[in-house]
Amino acid sequence: MRQADLFDEQAAREAHKDGMGRVEDHAAPDWKDHALEAVRATARSGREFTVDDVWPNLAGGATHDLRAMGPVMKRAQRLRLIEPTGRFELARRISCHKCPRRVWRSLICDE
Repeated sequence: MRQADLFDEQAAREAHKDGMGRVEDHAAPDWKDHALEAVRATARSGREFTVDDVWPNLAGGATHDLRAMGPVMKRAQRLRLIEPTGRFELARRISCHKCPRRVWRSLICDE
């Protein structure tokens, strides 16, 4: 039996899409709505930010998997609230172990 290629780019893309879909499908609908509003509030208050800046604005709702914020950010991008900058910063939340976080640019900043 042949071991699967650990560096198959297409398979990695498909696994990423599948994982994002699963976490989004299982997130509580009210939490997703609250999370999108938190992204909108964060985008209105500053030009560039990471998801770490969104969490303090999230009021209400709960979900079992906090990775559901990823699909929320992608939804905000599709709604033209934000766009990726191409830069990353290390996470500030302790539970994220300083992993890289995408920096987003607001497209609706009030400034």
